[in-house]
Amino acid sequence: MPYNLAVGAAGLFTIAVIVVVDLISERKFGEPLGLPDPPIFAVIGIIAYGVIANVCYTGGWIAELIARRVRKGGSAAFALTAFSRGLMFSLFLTLSPALLFAGILCVRILRR
Repeated sequence: MPYNLAVGAAGLFTIAVIVVVDLISERKFGEPLGLPDPPIFAVIGIIAYGVIANVCYTGGWIAELIARRVRKGGSAAFALTAFSRGLMFSLFLTLSPALLFAGILCVRILRR
C-alpha cells in the first residue's frame, strides 16, 4: 500500500504538471505540449504504466522470496534495500515526464 500511495501521488503530480505545461504552451505558443492527440491515449498510457509498475513491484517480492531461500540471514536487509531502491526508481520514472515537459517549456520560453 505505501508503494501505491507514493507512486500514485507522484503520478497525480506529474499529470497536474503536464496539464499546466500544456495550457501554458497552448496559450503562449498556440500549440499544446505534453498531451497526446486524442487525449484517450493519455488514459491508456496511465493504465498501462500502473499495470507495468505493479508487475515490477511483484517481481521485487518474488526476488525477496528467492533471497530468503538462498541467504538465510540477510533476507531482511535485502528486502529493505530492494524496496527502497525500487520505490526511488519508480518515483523517478513517474516524475520524469513532468521534469521533461517543464524543462522543454522553460527552454521554449527562454528562446523566445
